[in-house]
Amino acid sequence: MGWSGPEFEPPSRPFDPEDPYADPAALIQQRQHKAREKIVRVEKAKLLRDKVQKCYMREGVNSMQNCKDIVLDYLESIKGVGLGRMNSGRYDTPPPKAPLE
Repeated sequence: MGWSGPEFEPPSRPFDPEDPYADPAALIQQRQHKAREKIVRVEKAKLLRDKVQKCYMREGVNSMQNCKDIVLDYLESIKGVGLGRMNSGRYDTPPPKAPLE
């Protein structure tokens, strides 16, 4: 496959994750940048899901062998994307837990 999607320029203002509210404009730019990247990943997963469905319909009983590459690309694309129930299970990466203080 190999399609990675568009590359967005990083935010123009430097963002400090240690003190995110020091520069509110940088915080907003960082949020928008992450939102754009996530939307692209979700849409890529949707396109791959459609390819998997079409491959299953086209290949029939041989779909397990002939659609393997597309399915593996799809499973890789949904890791940690947040597509709801579609993303639950062993292929999902849970968000990191914050340490208790």
